[in-house]
Parts: sequence; structure tokens; C-alpha cells
Amino acid sequence: MFQMEDLKKESLNETVFRYVKLSSHLKSDAYRGYSDLNKLVEKHTSKIMPAKEGHIELPWVHCAIGNLKRWINGIFHHVSGKYLQNYLDEFVYTLNRRNFKKPFDHLLNACLVRPWGES
Repeated sequence: MFQMEDLKKESLNETVFRYVKLSSHLKSDAYRGYSDLNKLVEKHTSKIMPAKEGHIELPWVHCAIGNLKRWINGIFHHVSGKYLQNYLDEFVYTLNRRNFKKPFDHLLNACLVRPWGES
């Protein structure tokens, strides 16, 4: 998860180019900003869908975003824009750690990454 200034096509393409493997297969709604993603990854499938049906086509996306919202509102009540990326990183780490095979290695890595608020 990334904090983005806008959802313009150029910003989305830059983020995908930097952080997504070229061999990836992406699935999305038909938002116009995603129109060039098929040039950046091996396969991109988009589908026009009513807003109320998004959870059917992209269930894990909606589940993760819903859990993030509940986590922020339930624990922190407010998150400053300055530290939003740090909160997103923490949420993703917590979400992904259930798959860790060697917890100590991941704990050691977490201790070595940049502290909150530093760029």
C-alpha cells in the first residue's frame, strides 16, 4: 500500500513501474488511470463493474481496505498525512507476517529499517 498524491495515470504508472514485477498479472476495475498498465506488466485485466459489485470481483482488496479503515479508526482515531505511509507499512507488515516462515529473521529486518518519520 502506498500513499499517493493523486490517481492520475502518470502517477499510477510510475508507482507500478517502481514496485510491481514485470511478470505480474494485475486485475482491476476499469478506472481510466489504469489504461496503460498492460504496457508495464505481463497481463492486466480490467472489468467495468458497478460500485456495489466491486467486492465480488476484488474481494481481498475490499477486505484489506476495510480492515485498514477499522484498524485506523479503532486504534488511532486519526492519522496525520505526514505519517500515513508509516501506518500503511505497519498494517501491511502485520497482514503479511502470518506467512512468515522464520519470524526471527523478519523481526531482525524490521529493527533495521528506517525509523518513523525519516525519509
